[in-house]
This record gives sequence, structure tokens and C-alpha cells, in this order.
Amino acid sequence: MKLKVGKKSLNSYFLILVFVLMEQCFYLINTNTFRIIFLNYAMLWFLFFVGGIALLYIQYRLNKKSVRMYFSSDVVALIIVALVSIVQCNFLIGQPLAMGFAPQRNYIFILISYFIIRKLIALDKMDVDTIINGLMACGVISIIIYWLQVVLIDHVQFVHVYMAERTARLYVDSFLCVIIGFLGLYKYLADNNKKYLIFVLLELVYELVIGQSRLELASVVIGYATMILLMKKLSIRKIGIILIGVIAIVVFINSGYFERFNEALQMQFHNTTTGVNTMAIRKVARDEFVKQLKHSLVTLILGCGYPNIGYAGTASTAYIAVGNERIGLVDNGIFAFVYVYGLLGAVVVVKWFYKLYKCAWRLYRDNIYWPLGFMIALTILLYNITFWWNKPSWTLGMIFLMCYMEHKLNDESERSDIL
Repeated sequence: MKLKVGKKSLNSYFLILVFVLMEQCFYLINTNTFRIIFLNYAMLWFLFFVGGIALLYIQYRLNKKSVRMYFSSDVVALIIVALVSIVQCNFLIGQPLAMGFAPQRNYIFILISYFIIRKLIALDKMDVDTIINGLMACGVISIIIYWLQVVLIDHVQFVHVYMAERTARLYVDSFLCVIIGFLGLYKYLADNNKKYLIFVLLELVYELVIGQSRLELASVVIGYATMILLMKKLSIRKIGIILIGVIAIVVFINSGYFERFNEALQMQFHNTTTGVNTMAIRKVARDEFVKQLKHSLVTLILGCGYPNIGYAGTASTAYIAVGNERIGLVDNGIFAFVYVYGLLGAVVVVKWFYKLYKCAWRLYRDNIYWPLGFMIALTILLYNITFWWNKPSWTLGMIFLMCYMEHKLNDESERSDIL
């Protein structure tokens, strides 16, 4: 018996494969040594993604198809401020335009893919349910692999990512690992099937054992709690218990007790301590960002541009030294985003997030909870982390989120005035 796979499924599997490639095939590929002819790994997955998206665009003649795109103005605005930042850095410190574009290449092209993916889903050439099931399966595989690496960290290294050996922490920053918790909790709330709670449990294992990010853990817990609290037919007593539990967890995570608890675990299992004051480095970075932004009205409005760490002139901008460490963009969340794109970039993000929340809330009213919980988690993370700006799989994840919400609210709805 032959297994028949239609074009719609293949297109969906293509997008799932791209997510996996963006996360270095569960970080099992050593990108420092990987080469195919003259192509390194980053260029290989990029060309695969861009080439695949372009072929789908041509195959289905999407240029001749008209589809309503609620987020089109936001995506265009994000692309424009990214392009402005390239010119701005050239104007301020003489950084070559190509060097300003290089670190934003993935981000810009993934944003552009919104217009194609949105049409493919709306025209029934991609299936959102197939993509979601694929993301959940790949997320489970990811967490199992990373958990095994943490367990065996003193004996063998097979995951190629920066890891803090003293704390057995892997800096994978995986979209696949995070999204499965929200999807699993939504499916549990919708179907009342306890098997879906395993996805929530695995995601919490990722936060507690693998990623060990305090803010990310708190954001996920609050996102989960919101999904449960807003669930219909929930008693006052259960709401009170959930609120008390969430408040207790968040207070504990952000207290000195959690710090001492974490240090005790490191001493018990690794005979060491964490020893790095990242908050102090962030404070220096944010003070410096504000100082540079206030240099002129132009920098305040348009930002200081996107500095390429490979350009010598950027050592005095976003990458100044702080003791043995160096400040950067990745760990400074929305502060770094505003530093690069200015108040114009901040306005774009506020408008974009407003529309994301608007869609997520309307989906909640249709008993689809995960987009709202996910958006709340992302908003809390903004203080330190903007994965959707720094990590390709997270950027593509945001594209899928937008397309998913538009599909549910426009394509599948009998009401024509939802968006």
C-alpha cells in the first residue's frame, strides 16, 4: 500500500523542516565545521528557505492572487525600520551598508515570507493543523535531546550550542520547546484530554532544567495561568487557588530564595556556583543605550542603527567592554530594539503588539486560548529578551502566529467583519 502525500501536506512539511533547520537540526550540527562546497550551515538553510518560498510563490502564481492581510502594514513597517537602521549606522559611524544588512538578513527575509505564507494558508495550500502537529512533535524531540545532553554533560557533548558547564545550562533559546507548552495546554483545555499535559510538563522541564531562564519561566507560568483563568465555566474557588499559586511561584522565582535555591542545586550536582551578575551588565548597557539615543533628535527618532560586531567602529557603540564581559543586543530585550530603531521602532512594535492582542483576544472568545497566553509570555519577556528579533525560528514562529490568527478569524469564519 502506497502512502499518498498531497502537495498541501508537502508544503506544510516544508515549513516544519525549516523550523528544524533554523534550530540546527536540534543543535546536533556543528556549524563551525559544517561545509557543503563553499556554503556554511547558516547560508545553506537560508538559501533552502528563500528558494523554497520563492518556488511556492511561482508555482501557485501568488502574484495573481488577492488575500486580505491584516498584519501587512506592520510587517512592512518592521522591514522599513530595519532598512533605515542600515543607513543610519553607515551615516553615524561609517559602517558599510553590507555589514549593516548582514546581521539582519535572516530577520528581513523571514518577515517578507509573511506575504507568501499568508497566501498559501488562505488559499488552502498549507494546513495550519499539520504545521501545529509537526511543531509539537519536533518540540518533544528537541526537549528529549537537550535533556539527555544536560544529564550527560560531564561525559559527552553532542549538542553544539553555548553551554554553561558549571550550571549545566544550554543556551538553545528554542521556539519549538516553548510553543509546545502553550499548544498542549490549549488542547487539554479544549478536549479535556490529560495526555496533552505531557507537553506542558516537558516545556516546564525545558525551562527549569535546560534553559534555566528565570524571566522566561515566570512569563510561561503567567501565560499558562492566563489561559486557565480566562477559561469559561471556571469556578471562583479555582480562580482564587490558581491566582494564589501563580503569585507564589512568580514571587519565589524573582526572590533571593530562588537564587539561593539555584546555587544550592549547582553545588549539589556540579560543585560550583553561577557567579555572573548579568543584571549589572544589562544596567550598564541600558544606560549607554539611552546616552547614545539622546545624542541628537535624529538618533532619538531613527535609532543608532544596527551595529555589526565585526566592524571595528561598533566597539564604542553597542559592544563596549564591562570588565571581562561585553554588552550587546541579545540580552537587552526591547531596550536594544529601541536603541537600534529609535522611537520610530518603538511605535511600530506597540502598534504591532496591539493588533496581535486584538486578534488573540477575539480567538479567546472563540475558545482558542493559546495565542493569548503566548502573547502575554512574549510581552513579559520583552524586558530582557526579544527572541522574535534575534532568533530565526522565533521570527518565523511570529509569522506563523499572525497567519494562524488571520486564518482562524478571516478564512474560517462566517463573519466578514472580524478583522
